[in-house]
Amino acid sequence: MLTERSSAGHRINYYLQIMKTRFPSLAIAVLGVLAVAGFASAQTAWAETIVDSGITADTTWTLDGSPYRVVIPNVVVFQDVTLTIDPGVQVIFDGIDTLDIRGHLNAIGTDPAPITFTPSAENPDQTWQGISVNTNLGGSLNLQHTELSSAKIAVFTTCCNSGGPLSIQDSVFRNNTKALAGYSGSTLLVVKRSLFENNHIAVTGGDKNIYDSTFTNNEYGLYQTERINVFHSTFTGNTSAAVYGGRGVVENSLIENNGTGIQGFYEGFTVSQSTIRNNDVGVIMTEYGAYRPPITYNTITGNTVWNVQVIGPSNAHLENNWWGATDENAILDTIEDGRDNGISGLALIDPFQLRPFNVELAPRVRGNTTLSVPAVLGEPFALLRREVLR
Repeated sequence: MLTERSSAGHRINYYLQIMKTRFPSLAIAVLGVLAVAGFASAQTAWAETIVDSGITADTTWTLDGSPYRVVIPNVVVFQDVTLTIDPGVQVIFDGIDTLDIRGHLNAIGTDPAPITFTPSAENPDQTWQGISVNTNLGGSLNLQHTELSSAKIAVFTTCCNSGGPLSIQDSVFRNNTKALAGYSGSTLLVVKRSLFENNHIAVTGGDKNIYDSTFTNNEYGLYQTERINVFHSTFTGNTSAAVYGGRGVVENSLIENNGTGIQGFYEGFTVSQSTIRNNDVGVIMTEYGAYRPPITYNTITGNTVWNVQVIGPSNAHLENNWWGATDENAILDTIEDGRDNGISGLALIDPFQLRPFNVELAPRVRGNTTLSVPAVLGEPFALLRREVLR
């Protein structure tokens, strides 16, 4: 059941609503001025809609009814039902509450009017549970220009192999315990042009393709992932590891100034056309069943402790990379393998590049946030280059 706390239902001003969502302190001041000037109806901008039951028929949450305050632990969008959320709407969770999607969620904001999902201001330290998408029941997700903050798991997908599509575009995930988690089998969650910042773990689980996104100042960018592929993305300032996972690819990405750049989970990632520089450790290569995927055609330079650590007995294919040097022994001095510890397999680096690849950062602005997306230019990548902005 949806209940408005006041009789207000009419929009006073579109921009005032946006101000309320993005700059609440300023909005309060403006409302005060309007009230003093005799615009008593300005107070209607603070009407809120209470969400205290499941959604059993197609429903739209509008800017007029915003904010929508969830006051029960589990709001279910039932199977074959669609919840649409309009631009600029604010969704507030009073407690450890979940938006449980068994049907369809379409939350499509705009750059000037994103849709926000947050805990209540009265309980700012109380994390809400998150959005749970039950693909096993036919659930689907479409988030565009959304901001999700302070959730236990902002978006969780339940396996397997039905439902969808699952799409997140131009969105921001901040201060979550986990931003994205769960599995969905063959129904991949596709993420484009999004920012993951100050989360404990940005992405975990599996079955995701990530494009043109930025991961900054998280503890982990990716954590113990499998079947996750990353393209044209930037990882910087992630304290434990930027990319920790395996059974996927990392391509055309910039990984710099993290604790560990790439750490294998099971056999690790296939990595190509990327720059891995100025991390504590560039790459920790692991294996599974005597197999480890190749890491080739990358720039791997300037990592503080090791450019690469080889763990496990099989040899590691590291051919055709640029190491910041052209002397084989100098390159091997930056790699820990069986030559150093007498146990691990050997790093196979020959042939190696004799000159650096060129890396150009192509910034993409999402609201007030600049996302730096790497575009790799020049041979041997000229024939492999992708469009940066999809």
